[in-house]
Amino acid sequence: MISISLLRPPKRTSTSEAPAMTQVAIKKLVVDSVSAALEAQTANMANTDNTTRPREAPVARKCSYKEFMSCQPINFEGTEGVVGLIRWFE
Repeated sequence: MISISLLRPPKRTSTSEAPAMTQVAIKKLVVDSVSAALEAQTANMANTDNTTRPREAPVARKCSYKEFMSCQPINFEGTEGVVGLIRWFE
């Protein structure tokens, strides 16, 4: 059995509304938050062992037409559209 008090919204204890934030106050809050996050990130980076570097993307090497054709690519028919062309390139 559900109590009637659970179905009613809670009573408000205060009738005054919270003051609205100004644009200046909001901007200051954002700037302070970003500054704190950057300081925390800087401290975190200083405290970690950075001997491992991020993985670098492989650089595509130049390929001549003869080398490309030696890979025996399948013929592109042009019926698949852009997605088919991208898949063919890959």
